Amino acid sequence: MIAALVDPTTGQIHAFTMPANESDILEGSMQGGLQVRWDTQNVFIDDLAGHATDSYYYDGNPETRFIEMATKPSVHHVYNWTSYAWDFDSADFSTRMRADRDLKLGMSDWTQNADSPLTDAKKAEWVTYRQSLRNFPAVNASATDYDALVWPTQPS
Repeated sequence: MIAALVDPTTGQIHAFTMPANESDILEGSMQGGLQVRWDTQNVFIDDLAGHATDSYYYDGNPETRFIEMATKPSVHHVYNWTSYAWDFDSADFSTRMRADRDLKLGMSDWTQNADSPLTDAKKAEWVTYRQSLRNFPAVNASATDYDALVWPTQPS
């Protein structure tokens, strides 16, 4: 049988163990600060080393024991072990948006060089584009769906 090693305060599963002799590890005992919880319902039989630590938690109820988490909405969500729900990580989202914006700005730096082959009219288009990129994080401060962001169109 498989035992989950869980955080006793949150129910977060950190690891699994499958001892040769089940009587060597007692239900509820502590191992390295984690509590042993036996999988008596064989929830993890097919997923010992897989994604189970990221998709289940221990609820403390002897009848249900291990609960599957809701699907993670996006890479910009973190699990809240107090409310047992996914929370949007706005700092992570903003960091990614700014990094992508910075990349786009860096790739267009050449357009503003004195020896750029662009005409003055084309340089002005690039100035407008680059200003739109600089404003992009502020304009999209309330965004929560990265795939729905509409980036400024690069001049041709």
